Amino acid sequence: MINLKIWGDIFKIRMMAKEERLKNKSDPFFFSGGADACVLVHGFGGTPAEMFELGQYLASRGFTVAGVRLPGHDLTERVPGRVPWREWVGAVEDEAGRLVAVGKRVFLCGFSMGGTISLYLAAGKSDIAGTVTVCAPVFLKPSVQLLRGAFKYLFLRDKEGLLDIRDLEARSTHVSLPEVPFWWGVELFKLLGATRRRMRDFNRPLLVLQAAGDRIVPPANASFIYRAVASNRKEIVWLSNSGHIATRDYDKGTVFYETSRFISGI
Repeated sequence: MINLKIWGDIFKIRMMAKEERLKNKSDPFFFSGGADACVLVHGFGGTPAEMFELGQYLASRGFTVAGVRLPGHDLTERVPGRVPWREWVGAVEDEAGRLVAVGKRVFLCGFSMGGTISLYLAAGKSDIAGTVTVCAPVFLKPSVQLLRGAFKYLFLRDKEGLLDIRDLEARSTHVSLPEVPFWWGVELFKLLGATRRRMRDFNRPLLVLQAAGDRIVPPANASFIYRAVASNRKEIVWLSNSGHIATRDYDKGTVFYETSRFISGI
């Protein structure tokens, strides 16, 4: 007769081990490769672990890959009270600049707020070869939930079920900051406004990947971005079987393939 308690304990141990391995991937990462380099940028309150599997895939296709950790997003340190949005942008700009300086053709690939940062930067820099965004916002609907006192991380795994990943295993091992300060939310909205104002200056090749069932970022952002930019080459790919964190959800294979395909074709 199967001892359900024992099997339950084994399952918990396995999930804890997977979560610990993902935490170990929450540091910045780098894969050396060819002349085309991808700077991967995680989301608001997240970690580079959100982009690690994408990074592995791109590295296997011969790309140089750098996974950035945004200021204030170190799991091992106390979260600072306020991080100006320009510091988040600056961290990505510095990494892209290092790669350009050694002769790489640089692409920005960002998830959620990381995609917003990528759009903002690429609109003002001629040395960015192209941009890929995944479920990136340029507008959000302010709400009590979004702006409440502690400004809980949007994708926090808690009793309210705010973690928008359909894949239950990926959801159970997702790693993010437990909470972020209220002022980070203020800075996020400043970044969104600054990015919207620069959209008409964006003329780089652009791939927009968007989960149709995203419960965090209104999917209409994707169409808005597509229409607003001045790019001659731009595409939208809709993801039908993922929540917001599509880089780790059921459609992640599509995210990986489309990102590689798009960059290779430029």
